[in-house]
Amino acid sequence: MSRMIARLICKDGVTQTTTRDIMRTFVEFLQSKYEPIQVDDVCVTRMEKAGHGTLPLGLRDFLDTPITEEVLKAAVR
Repeated sequence: MSRMIARLICKDGVTQTTTRDIMRTFVEFLQSKYEPIQVDDVCVTRMEKAGHGTLPLGLRDFLDTPITEEVLKAAVR
């Protein structure tokens, strides 16, 4: 059984009912939740050294690639 989001209330309290508005609201939420933050490069280096060093470089690069609009749409569907 497939489930579908039929309506969504955005941060302004407005109910969104069209697919386009629901997607826009979802994307805006994720962008505000996961926007880039300032970090200390020294701390990042320390964290990298503390973790497991078994992940191949190619996979690390893959994890850093941004999520495309097409991938997001496929995940939502």
